[in-house]
Amino acid sequence: MLALIVSVLAMGQLPLIAPGDRLAWIGGALVEQEIRSGDWELELTRHMPGAKLVIRNLGWSGDTVLGEARAGFGSPADGFKALVAQTIAVKPTVIWLQYGSNEAFADPLDIAVFRAQYEKLLDALAPTKARIVLVIPPPIEVRPSPLPDVAPVNARMERVASEIQSIASARGLGVFSLQQLWADVKTPQTTNGLQLAATGYRNVAPAFAKAVGMANAPEAEILMLQEGVQEIQDKILPAPGQSRIVKVKGLKPGTYELLVNGNVIASSDHETWAAGAAMTKGPAWDQSAKLREAIVAKNMLFFHRWRPQNETYLFGFRKHEQGNNAREIPQFDPFIEKTEAEINRLSVPVKTTYQIRKVSS
Repeated sequence: MLALIVSVLAMGQLPLIAPGDRLAWIGGALVEQEIRSGDWELELTRHMPGAKLVIRNLGWSGDTVLGEARAGFGSPADGFKALVAQTIAVKPTVIWLQYGSNEAFADPLDIAVFRAQYEKLLDALAPTKARIVLVIPPPIEVRPSPLPDVAPVNARMERVASEIQSIASARGLGVFSLQQLWADVKTPQTTNGLQLAATGYRNVAPAFAKAVGMANAPEAEILMLQEGVQEIQDKILPAPGQSRIVKVKGLKPGTYELLVNGNVIASSDHETWAAGAAMTKGPAWDQSAKLREAIVAKNMLFFHRWRPQNETYLFGFRKHEQGNNAREIPQFDPFIEKTEAEINRLSVPVKTTYQIRKVSS
């Protein structure tokens, strides 16, 4: 947690996110669809245990910096008003704006117009007094034919990225880049270059964490000096699939089991334990999985809170038919708050008991 804050302050910026923050995360489909996996939010939460973060995903597929996708049955101007109102409604202390992907499809790209539109949004959000962070979007992932060549779009994305950086510098705003999101993955992560596949958010989560200053630490090494019982207190929970190395010195020849909280997790000979055996399961991983599940549950509750499926009947031009049911929408709030309390509890690692037990000579 401190590493994130310090790394950002060292660059002369305000923190991208800090304990106790209320984050409004705004953008297009890449932001919106994260609510279904929760993997990027998991990275934020597990790196800041007990920080009482409140994260509100306000992503909207197809959105632009003017909020045009949010217009519903209104005009593009109504979409912009909706974007600003939706952001103000969640009372953010920090706002992440992740725009530029859709704008880069315009050919020709008028970069001056893009900048003016972005500046308009920033001015409109100024009354929130929130710290504002600009997120440089990733390039379109290269996929084989019959999908089109994305090189022209990505060339325009480079211009967009440069302009976002310029805006952030001119206004003294925080900024981080997702331009390296695909750099460390060997297989395609999107279905079409834009939308991440089912496991895509998890697969690129390390790159996302690195972008926001939360790069995964090296494999944690647990050193046990002898056969017996030892209490372990993790600083942060492991990510799904992240391994930890357990080394045990001084064992006599034989085969030994590792028990964590009384359950057998692994079995190896004394030489393997001395060199270090990798673990990828146990109570810490179970807790991390429960944390992600709670994050997804919270996200879906909040989605139905701010984007109810029958919005036209509740708040729109047909509210004369069922508008009386609109009073039920705020009833989501206590469920969201309860789930967030569970998220905060699950984000804090608990002590676990490690035991090495000889099973054969």
